[in-house]
Amino acid sequence: MNSNQDKFSQFDLSKLSKVCRNRDALMKEMLELFLAHSPETIELIEKGSVGNHNEKITQYCHKLKGSIVNFAANGLCEKFQALEALSKSGQWEQFHELYTG
Repeated sequence: MNSNQDKFSQFDLSKLSKVCRNRDALMKEMLELFLAHSPETIELIEKGSVGNHNEKITQYCHKLKGSIVNFAANGLCEKFQALEALSKSGQWEQFHELYTG
């Protein structure tokens, strides 16, 4: 398996197809939006976590989790749900361990 396949192995596009009611144009649009905005959100999480800005980090983790759930990437969704909770409670050491692990 190449590295690109590894990155996306948790994604299940059949769920997205169901969410989009098998409309390919809508699926394509959702994928494009996810790919366009996710790197920015991840960068904001990384920058904010350095300063331990929990309110913003919580919002960004929640946003990313909401996007990921459409792709049935359950492992990633659970990770961002945990990151959201850790940032909300100010548990930065655990946050950083989970985020980088």
